[in-house]
Amino acid sequence: MATIKEIADMAGVSIATVSYVLNNTGKISAETRKKVIETAQTVGYVTNINNHLMHTRQYGNIGVVFDTFKGGYYYTLLEGLGEQVSFRKHTLHLMLGNHNEKKIIENLLSANVDAVIIHSRRIEDSAIHKLKSRGIPMVFLDREIEDDMISSVLTDNVGGITSTMEHLISTGHRRIAFMQGTTGYDGRKRFEAYQKVMKQYSLPIEESLIMRANFDKMHAEYEFTAKFPSMKYIPDAVCCAGDCMAHGVIKALESMGFNVPNDISVTGFDDAIETQSFHIPLTTVRNPIKRIANIAVSETFRLMQSGGRGKTIFVDTEFVERFSCSNKKTRGAIV
Repeated sequence: MATIKEIADMAGVSIATVSYVLNNTGKISAETRKKVIETAQTVGYVTNINNHLMHTRQYGNIGVVFDTFKGGYYYTLLEGLGEQVSFRKHTLHLMLGNHNEKKIIENLLSANVDAVIIHSRRIEDSAIHKLKSRGIPMVFLDREIEDDMISSVLTDNVGGITSTMEHLISTGHRRIAFMQGTTGYDGRKRFEAYQKVMKQYSLPIEESLIMRANFDKMHAEYEFTAKFPSMKYIPDAVCCAGDCMAHGVIKALESMGFNVPNDISVTGFDDAIETQSFHIPLTTVRNPIKRIANIAVSETFRLMQSGGRGKTIFVDTEFVERFSCSNKKTRGAIV
């Protein structure tokens, strides 16, 4: 195995410089540090170079933990993360959070990740503490949390649903049903925003018009069809917490003989890929998924390189009016 002197000669630097680099001490330029590390790797200086990597956490792997990769939202998010991480010469280490917490942590640590981007309800406080104790920065996309080496990059769920609800109310809708997503952060915040606007406008929140379909199209179609006979009254709009569920609701309504939007308006959230091919152009909230990915990766690398306190960043949404909503005022609807 090569000696430190041989590494110094090959890299064209002093023995002291090599020692500083391998022991992560001294003020060495990034270019010189990189040259020394690459030279040490080339000549097989395994022990010390591995020690250096353990100290500097420069493995080139960024962990990503999702509960699912299903649906246009996750596809677009993963694509955006991959583009940004690849641009920075790192590699994504993907993990589906369908294991228990202990297994997820073991897999992340064995993958030698430099940082983790997380959108998973399975990562709880104990796992956060364990990753933090190992010096691994974290960026969450599904909860509000900021701490040393921990940030959150979040969709403005409240603003998105508020703009949708205010549009529905301004166009004469009063009996507004709501199709919830999951009980996770995004689903919870969207439902809370619906409740807040309904109360703000003194509109009744009718329990029979509240449904849940876990951001799934088929589940939404089934849920709406099953719940419809027990509804206190027919809604004049259904606000859905996700586009896939909006498509399921529209399919259910059409199978029951209703016309969307003339009889009942339907809205979604995300403006993901599948929305663009649906037969009724969907009124929805544009969730800037690629921008979220960009900001999340930028924040990840900020924490990796400079450390310090994390932050919570909310990314603005945009209301997009298409043809799945009608204006009941112009049609003289009784509200």
